[in-house]
Amino acid sequence: MEISAAYESALLAQMAYADNLNDNKSDELLINALIHETNGASDVTQAQAEYFASKYVVVQQTNNPETGFSATLFQEIETGEYHLATRGSAPINPFDPDWNEANLDNLKYGMSFKQVTDLLNFYFRLTSSSDEVIEKAGNADTIISLVSFTLSSAKNIILKFYN
Repeated sequence: MEISAAYESALLAQMAYADNLNDNKSDELLINALIHETNGASDVTQAQAEYFASKYVVVQQTNNPETGFSATLFQEIETGEYHLATRGSAPINPFDPDWNEANLDNLKYGMSFKQVTDLLNFYFRLTSSSDEVIEKAGNADTIISLVSFTLSSAKNIILKFYN
């Protein structure tokens, strides 16, 4: 991987930590959201935010505080390519569902059922006109089948979206 591609990937990942990235947010609105003191991505400089806003727009963001899942779909302005960035685990906090439920599920089952359900619902909302959602992906077999179906039909949709 070239250093410029690694930088772009790291920048996308960092920007996904900003909250309130509404659909189609771009230009000054995106810059202000990225550097916002309480809701912005941490340690983002004005120059980084301006560079990012010149290259990407926000397509959609989802954030579920009940499970700790958060993801943002960005679109590169020049190429039209889509990039899905998800947040990592929250800092240690026994009262945060991202820490106590998701990490325990990851340890026990190798995945967090609630967060995978959120991911699949986000994917379905992005790729269909239906408002249907999965209420619960109840066990590992269900999740693996859904993820396998999603990955095989959408060519690695969890990592990257393409036109």
